[in-house]
Amino acid sequence: AERAELLQHIEAETQLERLQCVRFDMIRLKDIAARADVSVMTVSKALRDEPDISGATKARIRALADEMGYVPHT
Repeated sequence: AERAELLQHIEAETQLERLQCVRFDMIRLKDIAARADVSVMTVSKALRDEPDISGATKARIRALADEMGYVPHT
């Protein structure tokens, strides 16, 4: 019984370690796009400061990205 409890404890710790390695809070461009009601391409262009996206749209998307905690992939 003691061995079974120990194995159960080790398995629980292993599962917790696996979960801690996964970033559940990662914000993606498609998350920002859904919230802003625009396409993923529009979000991408706005964050890259492309000239074919209006200043107002860029500002709105950047504000949403900041609010949502978006961090660009490096």
